Amino acid sequence: PASQLLLPAQAAQGTRAAWSSPAAVGGSARGTPRLAVIGTFGNANLGDDAILVAFLQWVRREAPATGVLALSTRPDEVVRIFAIEALDYGARPAPSAAASGETATPGAAAPPAPSTGTGRLWKSKLRAALPAAWSALASARQVAATLAHSAARFPAQLRTAKSLDGLIVLGGGQIFDHWGGQLGHPLTLAGWSWACRLAGKPLIVLSVGGRPVGSTSAWLLRQTLSSASYLSLRDPETIDLVRGFGVDRDIALVPDLAFGLAPPNAGERRPRPRVIGVSPMAYRRPGIDPEASSEHYTRYIDTLAAFCE
Repeated sequence: PASQLLLPAQAAQGTRAAWSSPAAVGGSARGTPRLAVIGTFGNANLGDDAILVAFLQWVRREAPATGVLALSTRPDEVVRIFAIEALDYGARPAPSAAASGETATPGAAAPPAPSTGTGRLWKSKLRAALPAAWSALASARQVAATLAHSAARFPAQLRTAKSLDGLIVLGGGQIFDHWGGQLGHPLTLAGWSWACRLAGKPLIVLSVGGRPVGSTSAWLLRQTLSSASYLSLRDPETIDLVRGFGVDRDIALVPDLAFGLAPPNAGERRPRPRVIGVSPMAYRRPGIDPEASSEHYTRYIDTLAAFCE
């Protein structure tokens, strides 16, 4: 478990006291350094969680008085696994969607209220009579709902940003619009970057990766990356991608932060054989990945199995 990598069992009880004050996001006012990290933590992705563990190990070693607040789509899982304070992307300590049986989508808007019987009848007729117009109307409605949702949560994001000493976009594949579309994760990051600007607090982007995105996503991501006090990317391809967005600034090339993870008892000799863990991804798996492909998924699993052999 990540918590065992983080601290010895006998020290686990003091973790939250060391890294998180009882008063939510109030460390700066007390003279205690306080940082927020944003990422897809607590989503059962070993790589993303390893990035957070590596960062927390560094904090414990180099700046143990610093409070750390995690911003994630699964704040309840972050609290359970890492024993640090966590809020969702809208700066709320609400239970995650998974706890209520829903699927969390980074940056997604709240679903619209259910229609009445009469409303459903008219919608059905319009959809059948004007399919192209109905599709455009539905898209416009979704965009409006997403923007309204983002605007409604911005005051809480701004209050949180004002109480921090800085916000860190912490590793992983943060430059993407794979989940939630162009107004999903890119809009979430842009909102937090705007909050930091208004609050006069630094935004730092550490060792993130990316993939090609749409034009709206590229514009939103440029707002975040251009406003960062420090920007590092984890591979040359992502640097080229970001340059294509129009980001003209210094960019450091730094490997994924998960490579800085210190395993427990590192360097000690053990009598038993080494044990290697393999963590497959649901890469393009039908029913899970938005870009599903049975051919790609099967080839990925076969390749990974051959590598393990």
